[in-house]
Amino acid sequence: MHVSHLKMLEEYENSIEYRLIEQDSIWGIVLLLPVASSAFDTATYPEAKYVVYLASSDEQIIPELMKEIPNDKDLIFKIHRPIYKDVIEKQFPLIWKKA
Repeated sequence: MHVSHLKMLEEYENSIEYRLIEQDSIWGIVLLLPVASSAFDTATYPEAKYVVYLASSDEQIIPELMKEIPNDKDLIFKIHRPIYKDVIEKQFPLIWKKA
């Protein structure tokens, strides 16, 4: 897990949603931070509903994580590994933005 995931869990413990999936010895987590919970994200991405963070011990579990992400909302993905981008692009149209 990336340090930013831990920061988000601690900083936004009362508003962040998370899903943890474990299969045998691998795990994956998706964090959904309501944009309205973060002043920075509200100002930077006012059209978005959630900021999405992904982490996993093995990319095989990423398709299962993707099922936990709402597909009827405007989303901001903050990703740390290129493999996440490759999987996300198959399900969500991506437009790259810099904060």
